[in-house]
Amino acid sequence: MGRRMIIAGNWKMNMTPKQAVDLINRLKPLVKTEDA
Repeated sequence: MGRRMIIAGNWKMNMTPKQAVDLINRLKPLVKTEDA
């Protein structure tokens, strides 16, 4: 079994809700599956 990539950070404390949604939308293409 390979290692799973984890994206972690305290971004939610430093962004507005819109900025957080924008960040997630930019990260989505980098995630290969919903399980990742």
